[in-house]
Amino acid sequence: MAVSSSQKEGSVPPALIAVAVAVVVALAAMVGYKSLSPAAPEVAIVEQSPQAKETSAFVALKAKESGGDINKLSPADRDKLQGLTMGHGEQALKGAAKQ
Repeated sequence: MAVSSSQKEGSVPPALIAVAVAVVVALAAMVGYKSLSPAAPEVAIVEQSPQAKETSAFVALKAKESGGDINKLSPADRDKLQGLTMGHGEQALKGAAKQ
């Protein structure tokens, strides 16, 4: 049976149909996977330990005294701050001064 030239021009190649079906199936699989996957666990808010509260209070006090500038602290306070914050005293002081 011969196919007329007008039917050949208007038809879609089977390869293109197969690709389109594969894309639709892949998208449906992704949407189904996302909707059926378990929700992310909720993060529990934990109270600070007494040591963390003391550290926060010390950093807040020194931030208020120095205006957030670590160079204005005494050497003893600077050493204590660096020890409490594991070497991140300047960042902690600046962060506490902004609050």
